[in-house]
Amino acid sequence: MSLKELKAIPYQPVADSPAVRYYTDWNAFEPYLENPAPPVQLGWDDDALRLLNLKPDLILKPTPLKDKPELPEASSKRVLAFHLNTLNSQVNVFLRDTSYTILVPKPREGVLAAHLSVRATGNSTLNVLLLSPADAEGLNTLSIDVEVDTASTLRLNYIIRDSYRAPSAIFQRTRLDKDSRLETFLIGSRGRMTHMEMNQLLEGEASEAETVALLAAGKFSRITLETSAETRAPRTEISIRGLGFANEGFIAHKGFARARRGAMESRLEVRSRLIPLSPTSRVYAAPVLEIESDEPSYAAHSVAMGPLDPEHIFYIESRGFNEAEAVRLLVKSMYASLISRMRGSSLYQDALRLLLEELGL
Repeated sequence: MSLKELKAIPYQPVADSPAVRYYTDWNAFEPYLENPAPPVQLGWDDDALRLLNLKPDLILKPTPLKDKPELPEASSKRVLAFHLNTLNSQVNVFLRDTSYTILVPKPREGVLAAHLSVRATGNSTLNVLLLSPADAEGLNTLSIDVEVDTASTLRLNYIIRDSYRAPSAIFQRTRLDKDSRLETFLIGSRGRMTHMEMNQLLEGEASEAETVALLAAGKFSRITLETSAETRAPRTEISIRGLGFANEGFIAHKGFARARRGAMESRLEVRSRLIPLSPTSRVYAAPVLEIESDEPSYAAHSVAMGPLDPEHIFYIESRGFNEAEAVRLLVKSMYASLISRMRGSSLYQDALRLLLEELGL
């Protein structure tokens, strides 16, 4: 694909508006699209990796390509089209009753464009780590196709700590069979421009998809996240919860839950809470429900965008803490309330330290 053909594709399929908006700084990707180059000097943050106490089973690197994956949305999304056109790493992963960790390194220069095809059966866990050196200047683009087999459970953990000097983009698609369950837990902190799209399709009866996203954006950081789940089968469950704090940074979260015709007795929930910790912080949240089914069992959505309650801060200060300590306790407790929902929370407790560090708490 030529640069002219690439630039004919919009960055997003619809224009920004108050109702439909990405809030992504697409200009951060433009230099890489105009001058793509192979990845040079792949690296990661050793301190963060040690903190998480995880040993990677696979470290992504350029590989010979077989047939390129089919990514239909590439025709309407410029970064995804660029990713497919410059793809230089392709890996297939089969999980059966196991835990597996993939480390996505950051290039010092150039572009690492990787695609993962994941199939999970039984009860499995997949950890995807993007732990970039703070000063790396290369681009990461990552697409992930996930299939969860009948009567299987996959816990999919993302821990992202990106570079202050270069962007990254992650695109995930998941399909769930009958009686299957997907638990997605995302911890995202730091990054010049980290853009993430996570799409889930519940095709099988009684399948479940739960997504919990914990985000932190300090100074110079910008994070945009779209979590989308769609059900077409009866007795399915969708739960999307996002919580983020910005301290002189920017966070946007769009959560979509859709019940198409045929999704009788399904349950849908989308909740997003984004909190600015300073006057220069910016946050945007948009939870959306679309109900075509005539008989949902439950449907709810909520949004909150505003600072911490001063009365809560005052209450903690009255117990002998200063203001900074009171804010830290409140932020930590709110993160912990969602972490407690997830199984295997020891990993998330370690990752919580990365969030608090990004916020300067």
